[in-house]
Amino acid sequence: MHVYPTCSEALAELQHMSDAACHDFRGLREIVLCQAWDDFRSGRAPTFSAAVEDGWTKVRGACASHGGITPEVGFLQPAPPPTPTVREVYRRGQPVGVLVASGAEQWLCQDHQCTPVTPESLAPLLTQLGAEVREP
Repeated sequence: MHVYPTCSEALAELQHMSDAACHDFRGLREIVLCQAWDDFRSGRAPTFSAAVEDGWTKVRGACASHGGITPEVGFLQPAPPPTPTVREVYRRGQPVGVLVASGAEQWLCQDHQCTPVTPESLAPLLTQLGAEVREP
């Protein structure tokens, strides 16, 4: 389930964060992944992992005036997000995107979009694209 239908909308939210957005972990994660993908594919980050770290830094900075990215005082603190694993997606020997897995969730990032995928939908999607995932 998406909070933001497109990465453009997620990146626009980053420019005008609200209290509600800063306390919605699923939405924050989408913003971070979209920002990371944008930074990585444009060459502003040397690796996708570094871009994810930078994305969290940007989100924390944007949410500082809204009480940070944790719920109000007294609520349980969320567990730290799992470190995402990143595998490159290739078509005809050329890199065309990345597959990001974080916990039980996966996203296929290519062009200007990161799309959530399930293990069942990934194989047919890769076949349709004529692509393959390579281990790091």
